[in-house]
Parts: sequence; C-alpha cells; structure tokens
Amino acid sequence: MNVLDQFGKQPVGVKIAFLVVLVLVALGMEYQMFYVEKKENLDRLKKQTADLKVQLIENQAIADNLPKFQEEVNILNEQIKQAVALLPNDADIHELFRQLSIVAKKTNVELLSFRPGGTANHGFYSAVSMDIRIEGHYHDLAVFLDRVGKMRRIVNVSNLVYSAPKFVGESPTLTIECRTTTYLFSGSKT
Repeated sequence: MNVLDQFGKQPVGVKIAFLVVLVLVALGMEYQMFYVEKKENLDRLKKQTADLKVQLIENQAIADNLPKFQEEVNILNEQIKQAVALLPNDADIHELFRQLSIVAKKTNVELLSFRPGGTANHGFYSAVSMDIRIEGHYHDLAVFLDRVGKMRRIVNVSNLVYSAPKFVGESPTLTIECRTTTYLFSGSKT
C-alpha cells in the first residue's frame, strides 16, 4: 500500500492539519531563506551607511577647516625649521668654527686652537665636542663666552681651565682651555 492511499483514508481533520503543517513548514523555510538573509544584509548595509556618514562628517569638518589646518601645518613647519637651526641634522664643524672665529674677532679674543673631539650618541640627539684654546683680557673673554652662549645654535662651554695671567701693558691677558659642545639631531630613538 502506498503512502498516498494511506493518507487518503485519514479523516478530513488529519488531512487539513497535515496540509496546515506542510504550509507552515514551507512558509518557515521561505522566511528563513529569504527574509532573514535579506534582514541581515539590510542591517549590514545600515551599519555601513552609518559608518560612512560618520566618516563623511569627519571629512567635511576637516574640509571646512582646511585653511586653519594648513595654517597650523605652516606654523609647525616653521617651528621645525627653527628647531633644526638649534639642533641641526649634521655637525657642520666648519660652520661652527667660522661662527666662533667671528665672535672671537668681535670680542677681541684670539682663537688659538680648535680641535674637534668625539661624538656621543644620546638617543634622538648626539653631542659633538670640540676643545678650544682662547686668549684675551678677562672682560673680553667673559663677553666671548656670553656671546657663544647666545649663539643661534646650541653651544655649551665647559671644563674651563685658566692659565696664569700674562701682563702685557696694564691689563693681564688670560689663556683659557675649554670644551665646547654642540648638538645635532640623530633621528634614532634608541
């Protein structure tokens, strides 16, 4: 006996219940296959739209303030130029010697010797030392050291060793041996 014959012999209520269950199963499958998938896709698209709106608002705020941002960038670039003048990328010992010679000449101090020393790495900057020997009257030497401290480039003077004064005329002449240290940007953060 086949299944359809057995189904045909069932009472009408069972047949109707079976058809209702069959229709409900078909509707459930359709709901699962089409509606849930489309709803998930719609939710994903809504989230993506919201994210894009936030990004659009941020970009619009940047675009609205672009002149202000460009002005800030220009100010920062100028500050970088000023910082590089104080902390350049290279030692440029010849330029430093030239600047020290000019200061010495203007202050009536004689630059007797200039001997480059070593370089010490301190992470993002390096210290470059030079040993110098200068001679002049006490006041002139003080003015020289003051002007070296006020140079555009950072130059520290340390380890000053004074010699016994020599009397030439009325005022004594001193000789100072000292270490000058300048700094440069080395770029590494170690």
